[in-house]
Amino acid sequence: MREKEKVNDVATEPAKTDEGTIEVSAKLGKAADGPSATVSYVFGGDLAAAEAKFGADVVLSNAVANMKVTLQSIIRRMLKAGNNAADIQKAVASWVPGVAIARAAVNPIEAIKAKFRGASPADRMKLIAELQEIADGE
Repeated sequence: MREKEKVNDVATEPAKTDEGTIEVSAKLGKAADGPSATVSYVFGGDLAAAEAKFGADVVLSNAVANMKVTLQSIIRRMLKAGNNAADIQKAVASWVPGVAIARAAVNPIEAIKAKFRGASPADRMKLIAELQEIADGE
């Protein structure tokens, strides 16, 4: 098996070997000496080959599943930045899978509100006290 290639000191999966054959690696745990394995699997060299091997329904459902994970990541990033559902819907309306979506500017007030909503009651009280100190000092 080939070693993982490094791009900018980051390990990446090796490129396709034969037409449609991809090496896939997995490691158990985070320890450097943890068990790992690399296997080769033929996914198909293009959409037509993948559809012939797995069927259109399987190819589509896996594509949708992958795109859904990417979209969830965008939603989480925008929520963390303090955006509401309407802002997020507007941003993703023009999203095209495989093309990076523009990063939303962080609204600091909305970011604080989002953090507050997700905080425990004790952390909320601490944040209120910290904000009150800031307000009293200015």
